Amino acid sequence: MVKYPGNWISTKSLEEMANTTYDVLIIGTGHGGGTVLSRLCELWRNNGAKKIGILERGDKLFHSHSLNIPTMNINTASNQLLEDNSTSFKDRLPEFSGARMVYALGGRSLFWNCTVPRPIESELRKWPINYRELEAYYSMAEKSLNASISYSKGSSMQNLLLRKLYSKGILEARDLPLAFDMEASRKGQIHSNPWYSSINKLASAQYNRDFDLGLNAYVSRVLTEDRKISGVEVFSQNKDIYNTC
Repeated sequence: MVKYPGNWISTKSLEEMANTTYDVLIIGTGHGGGTVLSRLCELWRNNGAKKIGILERGDKLFHSHSLNIPTMNINTASNQLLEDNSTSFKDRLPEFSGARMVYALGGRSLFWNCTVPRPIESELRKWPINYRELEAYYSMAEKSLNASISYSKGSSMQNLLLRKLYSKGILEARDLPLAFDMEASRKGQIHSNPWYSSINKLASAQYNRDFDLGLNAYVSRVLTEDRKISGVEVFSQNKDIYNTC
């Protein structure tokens, strides 16, 4: 019998994936990879002929954001779980001594602080894209992340910070938006996973259609043929080499 913790999301072996030709192959299951996978599965929901693969260097770690674990809080998740399940850059990149890399299904989204503020308008005016064009995409992203100011609104620390910013002429400052689902469970919809992580996207993807997920996949290089990308070279934990395309 396969225990639930190892079976909550289906995976394929690297050997199986090497023998499959994919229309899209996604590298990494963090914020970017999870979002791309979810959107593709939504768009190709009724197109079973399309093959989607996604590769992750790490293994399964948590089913959701670390703060959704009942025995964790902000301090223990950051000081204990992140410390035990991440790799420090201090030896390789001493100028970023505090940076840590998470190799796991969901990547750093399992530990991020979920803050999703927009850049200030004065900064956006320097961009080559008009803010009105960006507005639609920001709105879609915030909806997808369940972004809300309700969680942080009224915080005494935040109010103090806002007053200081206003006094310095930074009048655009607003309550801090967080990727936190404030909806109550009702009408058959369960909202028990408030802190957002890429696992949310992996879940929505698998409810739309099948995809192949390969774990412990060390992607070493991109393969090309006739100046076009043809696949990737992947190492397994046992250092076996597979070419996936």
